[in-house]
Amino acid sequence: MSSSRPTRFLLTGGSDAWVLLVHFTKPLQAFSVMAYGQTTDRSSPHSRDQIRILANRDLRPVWFTDAEVAAHTEREYRPR
Repeated sequence: MSSSRPTRFLLTGGSDAWVLLVHFTKPLQAFSVMAYGQTTDRSSPHSRDQIRILANRDLRPVWFTDAEVAAHTEREYRPR
């Protein structure tokens, strides 16, 4: 779609593609990539942290266990 009016909308940023591969083994294994990253906040280190993974046609592991999640937790919060 083309328009003569300039757009003020952000056309990319945040994810518009998600790939998930699941191996139904014991223990369960999964690998994923989210184009661009986990957030549209450009000041966040996760804004575009998965672009290189996607460009390399690679996947990252998905964490399931409490130990895996705890090992990769950057911060916690508890909404009231």
